[in-house]
Amino acid sequence: ERGQQAAAGKKRESKWDVAPSREDLLQQHRITLLQCPKKRRECYFGNLTHGQVTEELLRAAVSQLFQALPSFTLAYPNLADPICSVTFPVPGKGHFAFVEFMDEVLANTAIQMSGFELLSRPVRIGRPQGYTQSAMDVVFPLDVQPLRESGLLPHIPEIVSISCPASVQQNRLRELYFGNLKAHSVTEAMITDLLLPVCLELPDYVPEMGAPISRVTMASSGMYCFVQFQNAEMATALIDILDETELFGRRLRVGRP
Repeated sequence: ERGQQAAAGKKRESKWDVAPSREDLLQQHRITLLQCPKKRRECYFGNLTHGQVTEELLRAAVSQLFQALPSFTLAYPNLADPICSVTFPVPGKGHFAFVEFMDEVLANTAIQMSGFELLSRPVRIGRPQGYTQSAMDVVFPLDVQPLRESGLLPHIPEIVSISCPASVQQNRLRELYFGNLKAHSVTEAMITDLLLPVCLELPDYVPEMGAPISRVTMASSGMYCFVQFQNAEMATALIDILDETELFGRRLRVGRP
């Protein structure tokens, strides 16, 4: 009897009458993450098609990506929609929106999905201004590589800073959208060859800081691309120079995304 009491006492040291299941532990983990501030669960979604992207459309597109992610269905088997809310700063429909996710893991995962296409435009995803990463711990995203392999996301991840939103904003100021291209007739090399002579003549170009063009990214449709320049001043000047110019008989649409 004394041995049974000792065994019982020893058993109680675990503080569990019944050992928790894996599902119980995951649920407790999600509850803990939900208690984090809204800023850590919120993402900025930009470059949306003005007047066409609604809350329902954006929510459905993002949910579809998560549902196609094996790690999401494994970790969140009973969660049909990862989104808490979608807010357009301008009532109705606009160029950008703020999306609040159920927890920080999902928000960090959404950032890895930056570049997915919605209405033939790559959606830019990042942290809103005012976000600061927790100094206590780092919450890692789910693995989105299966989405890249299936073609739902760009094969090369976009470089997005989740701890320095100011740098993300600065990179966006350096980027221009080139639209109304003749589908599958214009390549990234052709865009570079077209822009390089103009860039070299700009007074804001600084040779000591490297090449005038940092990156050209062509959409899968071939009807538009994004070009990142050395600095924001160059990008601003090029809008007035290149907008409405002709390429293969089509007038270019040039502006900031």
